[in-house]
Amino acid sequence: MPPISAKRKIDAVLTVCQNNNSKTLEITAANKAASRLTGRDIESLEKSSLTDILPQTLKENIESSIEFDPSGINDLASVLRKSFHFEIKKSNGKEVPVSLKVFYVLSEDSNPCYELLMRDITLTKKLEELKKQSLENQAHINDYDQATG
Repeated sequence: MPPISAKRKIDAVLTVCQNNNSKTLEITAANKAASRLTGRDIESLEKSSLTDILPQTLKENIESSIEFDPSGINDLASVLRKSFHFEIKKSNGKEVPVSLKVFYVLSEDSNPCYELLMRDITLTKKLEELKKQSLENQAHINDYDQATG
């Protein structure tokens, strides 16, 4: 099991190994920030599959797209990098939007392993929505001012 190489404490980090024999995506390491993000303790994270912490639609997309083959072009990293919206499902079922970066890490066997760096972007999403609403409101005010002259 490769150790976590990322050292920034604010980033949630999971090490995931793609087991091409059993066709699973095993979480082999997690840090405290990943535990906080998912609402699961580190030990239970390290005994689970990546798909256990994903919303159903994302889970289905990954399972249908990934190639569990050593020469597969669509490995976990390439599939995740194509995902425009990435979310984690907390232990309470709540879905949390996260930014995601995927890195290849050295493996102890022929199966590929990855480090997933995630950051909760809930606040960023809320601020974007407020900005959008503010711009829409300003446009309506301008339209009204022009109409009433």
